[in-house]
Amino acid sequence: MKGILRKGMTVEALTEFMLAQGPSKNTNLMEWDKLWAINKQIIDPVCGRYTAISTIKISKVEVVNLPDEFVSFETPLHPKVILHNN
Repeated sequence: MKGILRKGMTVEALTEFMLAQGPSKNTNLMEWDKLWAINKQIIDPVCGRYTAISTIKISKVEVVNLPDEFVSFETPLHPKVILHNN
């Protein structure tokens, strides 16, 4: 169990996966894809997605049509998360 948790699996996803199999004594074959899909549904709302730009490949960056005033805005850390302005 420690190995799968090190790969990013949550305990909630494992619990939900086991409950989806049911208490039957019959053999129930479920794919690993379903387990990772459940995990993704749990992780998506709480984890941010970050983007990085490698400085190795970029030699020069030129910014044109820059406004005189600095504009700042917030974006959600995940595409599915919507920021609400109060």
